[in-house]
Amino acid sequence: MRPATPLPPQALSRRDFLRLAGMAVEGAGLNACSQPGIGPKRRPSQKAEWVYQDSGAGWFLPMVAGLIDQFNEAHPNIRVDYSAEPQNQADIDRLTTIASF
Repeated sequence: MRPATPLPPQALSRRDFLRLAGMAVEGAGLNACSQPGIGPKRRPSQKAEWVYQDSGAGWFLPMVAGLIDQFNEAHPNIRVDYSAEPQNQADIDRLTTIASF
């Protein structure tokens, strides 16, 4: 067995090591974010569908309807629909039961 040869003093300072380790972690994180195989599978021709749910009280519903129409026109691959929140406990219980299946 060969005796270990000591490294020359200050071959890599603690600060330099931490800087290199931080850059390696940052590079790995950026690389992970750019992986094309990760995430929901959707063909470019398919529309993404979002549902906006709100109580729809008074003046708010017409304003939201106009904004949703503008958004749908500006983003043809995304479809946003509006759904009113249930107003009573029986509707909430029924929707909760349906969603649990």
